[in-house]
Amino acid sequence: QRVDTVQLNEQRRRKERKLVVESWTGKDVSNERFLMIGFMSLCDMPDDKFMPCEMAIAEYSLRNGIIRSFHRYIDP
Repeated sequence: QRVDTVQLNEQRRRKERKLVVESWTGKDVSNERFLMIGFMSLCDMPDDKFMPCEMAIAEYSLRNGIIRSFHRYIDP
């Protein structure tokens, strides 16, 4: 039986949105903390593989800006 992945993903997104809205405490979004995570690749390899060489994470809020950060070079 064929599965409509577009419809399945849309249903999943609707469910996730509903859960987020229902769980929202009502506090100001500017105080909410977020994480930004990034990876850099040294080079692309065959078969859609890659060699990660660097990673960074930053925790921030709109009100306070960057709260803390982490950065490392990865030994491939």
